[in-house]
Amino acid sequence: VVSTAVLKKSRNLNQGFDDYFENYYFSVEENKIGWKAKGIAADANDMAFQWLEQNQKEKFFLFINYYDIHAPYIEQEGFSNQFETDTDEIYSYLEERWTEIPNPSWKIDSITNYDRSIAYTDHHIQNLIEKLENLNLDHTTIVIVTSDHGNGLYQHFDYWGHGKYLY
Repeated sequence: VVSTAVLKKSRNLNQGFDDYFENYYFSVEENKIGWKAKGIAADANDMAFQWLEQNQKEKFFLFINYYDIHAPYIEQEGFSNQFETDTDEIYSYLEERWTEIPNPSWKIDSITNYDRSIAYTDHHIQNLIEKLENLNLDHTTIVIVTSDHGNGLYQHFDYWGHGKYLY
């Protein structure tokens, strides 16, 4: 299950997979499926869970690509109020980890949206683990969680993003 157009079938990344499900439909530009088109973790899990139910008696390799932590961030119900930005807690967190507090405040909002996306994705990884338990696959399945990269959150050189620095 891939949740980004970056991994679409037309790039031949489906080679070696018996099934390849594409879960992306949100786009930066309305009505265009560009390279930033993405899907959400809830829908990726729905696709994966259906596949697991149909294939649970077979040996399997299942790859789920969650793309929610990549910008642009999609606000998710139940997570939009986590990590409020204008609190003493966020400022003390930033003071401990950043050389200076990011300014203007929209930078703090960017960090908060990133954190909300991590919480949202973490919630859906937990749902995947629970699904494996419900199907009695938890003792015979290896789950590997990995990432393609980290993200600069203004900690170094006032830089947001990835690819420019080693951090």
